[in-house]
Amino acid sequence: MESRRPGRSGALAAVLCACAVSLTVSGQERSGSYREASEVSVVEVPVQVIGRDGKPIRDLQISDFELEEDGRRQTITSLDVVSLDHAVPIAGAPETPASARRHFLFLFDFTFATPNEIVRSRDAAIRFVQGGMAPDDLAGVATVSAEGGLGLQLTFTSDRRQIVAALKSIGLPTAVDRSRDPLAFAFSMSGDSRLVLEEGYASKSTVVDATSTLKVLAAVGRRVSDDYMLTRVVRHLSDMGGLARALDLVDGRKTVLYFSEGFDSRLIFGSLAHELSPEQTAADNDAIVSGSSWSIDVDRRYANSPMQKQLADTAELLKRSDCTVYPIDIAGLRDSSDGTIGPGERGEDFLFALAQGTGGEVIRNGNDIARQIERVQKKTSLTYVLAYTSTARGGPARYHSLRVRTKVRGARVSARAGYFDRASFRAMTPLQRALAAGNAIAHEKEGGDFTIDVLAFALASGKISRVPVVIGIPTGALVSRDSAGRAHLEIFTYVFDQNGEVADSFARDTSIDGGRSGNRVLFTGVCHVPAGRYRVRVFVRNALDGRAGFHAESVDVPDWSSAKMQALVPLFLDSPDRSLIVRDAGVSSGENDPFSFGGGSFVPQVAPTMAPGSTSHLCVMLVRGKEAEGNAPFQVDVAIVDGEGRAFAPADLRLVGRTEPGADGLVRVFLDFASPHVPAGRYLLRVTFRDSRDPDVRTQSEAAFRIS
Repeated sequence: MESRRPGRSGALAAVLCACAVSLTVSGQERSGSYREASEVSVVEVPVQVIGRDGKPIRDLQISDFELEEDGRRQTITSLDVVSLDHAVPIAGAPETPASARRHFLFLFDFTFATPNEIVRSRDAAIRFVQGGMAPDDLAGVATVSAEGGLGLQLTFTSDRRQIVAALKSIGLPTAVDRSRDPLAFAFSMSGDSRLVLEEGYASKSTVVDATSTLKVLAAVGRRVSDDYMLTRVVRHLSDMGGLARALDLVDGRKTVLYFSEGFDSRLIFGSLAHELSPEQTAADNDAIVSGSSWSIDVDRRYANSPMQKQLADTAELLKRSDCTVYPIDIAGLRDSSDGTIGPGERGEDFLFALAQGTGGEVIRNGNDIARQIERVQKKTSLTYVLAYTSTARGGPARYHSLRVRTKVRGARVSARAGYFDRASFRAMTPLQRALAAGNAIAHEKEGGDFTIDVLAFALASGKISRVPVVIGIPTGALVSRDSAGRAHLEIFTYVFDQNGEVADSFARDTSIDGGRSGNRVLFTGVCHVPAGRYRVRVFVRNALDGRAGFHAESVDVPDWSSAKMQALVPLFLDSPDRSLIVRDAGVSSGENDPFSFGGGSFVPQVAPTMAPGSTSHLCVMLVRGKEAEGNAPFQVDVAIVDGEGRAFAPADLRLVGRTEPGADGLVRVFLDFASPHVPAGRYLLRVTFRDSRDPDVRTQSEAAFRIS
């Protein structure tokens, strides 16, 4: 088709050109689904099987496994074998099942650590990320402190740049002077060298002298400091339990690298199980013999049963959430300049109990994390994903125990202890909601409670191109509304490059007036990226009931500077009254609106559909090079290609009009075409532009659509 600049009468000349056969349809059918708050029907259980030599056992079949849920034997319906000991491509949709991918959580304990230890912990973690993680591994970063509680700095991602940046940004904790009572009731606390010297002597007399008075003051000071520290321990364990509940919403096994010195084990296990010092024990024993039992803190001499139970419950909750904790004893990161007093393994009993309760182990040399975790990676490099259909009756947050055995002699099986039915969305904490959304985005959990459609394409604007992202949200997402009749939507959009790094993103909370939401919502936002191939991932959730949907699309951003003529994706036009149009703040009407031109505007179809023989309106944007005249004539070839590569000519094709070139050289060409009478199904609309004066200058663009 040849186009000339239209006159005032609007007359247009059009010549239909021949169609050409091209490649097969590249549109990707959706597969897989998830439901954020639904009953589980198919359960996937990742399993590692280790032989006597400490290496994974390969080539196992379904018949080699036995699986029980809540004590009842289950029929394993499928077995996937995933090997993670080789590099895998990151670009595009993840190929490795979510349940088989490794998730590392770097958890920094600010409650029981010094600033110097935190700095060295960060450096050790960065070394591990840069040299120890496999390409398909994911990592997150979190902090926990008695003052600030639990903080998620970075959700699980494979983006190494973001992981390292999050680790570097870990702030130093507020220094806690553990030699002073914060309320100034006592001058000295347990561990002070002066206190040890004073406690080395015990009077044989029951007369209260100056030495006894000092001992009373020391005992009071120690008890006050212990009570203060015990409160911090209770808060710390509570935060760890909350983290475990949130991590249950993340698919796959989680390896928690817990950077901590631990706390005084005497607070839980008692001084009889963990002596502070020989001098302290001798002084306490002398006090009992001499009748000065009042000087002994009996509450700390024996085990604290409630605290032991809370510790055991926390470890069990982490284990049930499929978390394995590897405590990094950061006391081993000290050097002589830290100026610490007393033994360095004060909290080792706590760290050991946490590791033992979750199947991990304490790592004492934190300066060489990468080498020590390498053997953990080797153990988990081969994963068998067992799937079965659950017949158990569920309930909100109900726990179902799992047990996996193998018939291979001498083999050790490592599998999750069980799973929780999803709690109601309203009962979820902010951290749980964030991790649930992040899990869907990181693993591209296609589908959901409702189906969303995404249209993303590039617009020329210098070295950094605009990428409009149009999200079609169905009315099913708007069912739950507040007392004012408004639906509240959370929209998260991330653009990942071929290295799996986040190139740009936007997140918005949008309120939709119930009186205007009879139609679906079209939300338009814009990202900015350089030339390249990208993956756009979109997650939409109703903030009132948790109903959610996810969809991902690939988009190519050309290098505009090298093209004499570049056609953008053909856009099928829609009637404005079919949708409620919502624009992001950065997409105001006018120049920033990709669908505005002159005094007019149009609405694109996000998921184009036609009836056989019907007519559709198209807009194809064309970028002309600097040396070309924007209004120069061109030819247009249009082909409709089926899944087998066969090309069909449109039943009718008309050039409706074109706009004047904009400042960026963008020309909008409007076409009408009628579909041929072909069977229902998915097709590809291919549009080819040729310069009428130079046939060698040509450009082609495509758009998938459905005939039904």
